[in-house]
Amino acid sequence: MNGLMALGTFSAKSVRRCILGAAFLTASTAPSVAGDFSLNERILKRDFIKVVMSAEFGGDTEFGRSVKKYVERVRFAVINHAQRDRSQEVTNFIQSLPGKISGLKIGFANSPQRANFRIHIVDKRQYTDVMQRYVYRDNKAIARSSCFVRVMPGAVGIGATDAVIVADHGERTFQRCLVEEVLQGLGPLADRAHHRYSVFNSQSTHTTFTPHDQVLLNALYDERIKPGMSKADVVKVLPDVIRDSIAKIQRERT
Repeated sequence: MNGLMALGTFSAKSVRRCILGAAFLTASTAPSVAGDFSLNERILKRDFIKVVMSAEFGGDTEFGRSVKKYVERVRFAVINHAQRDRSQEVTNFIQSLPGKISGLKIGFANSPQRANFRIHIVDKRQYTDVMQRYVYRDNKAIARSSCFVRVMPGAVGIGATDAVIVADHGERTFQRCLVEEVLQGLGPLADRAHHRYSVFNSQSTHTTFTPHDQVLLNALYDERIKPGMSKADVVKVLPDVIRDSIAKIQRERT
């Protein structure tokens, strides 16, 4: 574990309301294409702008149009509401991230209140209630899709994230939700990347952290990409950042 605090999983606790988000519709039953990826520099630069410099919900705000990333350690809390506790699977995925994303620092909070990234695991019947009670804090809020993530800005960068993952609506849905919502909660909030290579697209059938998306996250957490940067600022440094991120992933694959 690359963190400061001990791992804990929790029952329901209060959470803060977030303002940006991305939702995931139930995944197709088509076979995964995890082995079919591209490290094409042109496609990756285009996809970085599409998924990082916007958001599925709230993308027209200043925060939505700028770079969104954590600048401090991401302190996770995994909160189980479901009948089948899948917290360890979620934890295992989280613990794998620092080895795949340079510059990302993680830990596990000893309570949801001390976390800045809370992940709620729910059964389908609990989805709306958990969203309204612990994320929106509004019993009139509309629950969209099968899983989603909400992001709140901090003084600099992302301040807090809440994700809701459905555990009992099929294995493919759970795995897709886990990968997409956790990764999107780190900053790339728009579903506009190339669906053949990326999980950041509602048409994608990926259930793994693809090499294409690893390049995008490594680029986002490169120190040259600063939270709050505009598109005009990003495009000045993006070619070098993407090129270096591609080289890193290629080295790790050989």
